[in-house]
Amino acid sequence: MTVPPLWKRLQLPYVAAVAVLLPVSVAVPWWLEERKLAESGAVPADPVPAQGGRADLAGSSWEVRGFLQDEFGEAEPPPPGISLVDVLFRAVPSDEAAAEKLLSCDFRAEDGRGRVWRPDGSFSTRAAVTEAGAVTPGLGGCADPEGEPLPPGEKAGVIVSFLVPEDAVDSLVFQVQVDTGSGEDEEHPRAPVAAEFRAEKKN
Repeated sequence: MTVPPLWKRLQLPYVAAVAVLLPVSVAVPWWLEERKLAESGAVPADPVPAQGGRADLAGSSWEVRGFLQDEFGEAEPPPPGISLVDVLFRAVPSDEAAAEKLLSCDFRAEDGRGRVWRPDGSFSTRAAVTEAGAVTPGLGGCADPEGEPLPPGEKAGVIVSFLVPEDAVDSLVFQVQVDTGSGEDEEHPRAPVAAEFRAEKKN
């Protein structure tokens, strides 16, 4: 049996140490950076599937009521091949702090192919929407018509509209995200939480 030269045998412990420590030295900073980005809200939170169409987010209860497709009303329809999807939610903030956090509410729609869409506000002035007295989230999040937090303990209808390709409608899931902190400093990171809802089309 050939014995490795002495200098090679002396280096083996160092090689083994590098093999162990290198992945750790690379993975730990990456994990810390990823956690920091998640807490800052720079990346979307991983959504938790809603149970029975309901979920609790940062002190508010959410329920999906279904969705409507291509209810344009008096508005000009989108281009051919594009569908307007209105998702109907019901939200109830448990207290004033929860109502304040709803000012950060954010929404996404995702289809079975992983394509993602953000809300479209161009149809929020339809008479059917304004007459329903529902919240149509904008830059100020989920707020009343004056931009104030929703009343604690009261049910609020929330309508979120998306423009998506027609072939995406049947596989859509809808995500709601809410910050758990103000994001003012490191002690109060935004640290958003999210829930994912599947909704049935309303007739």
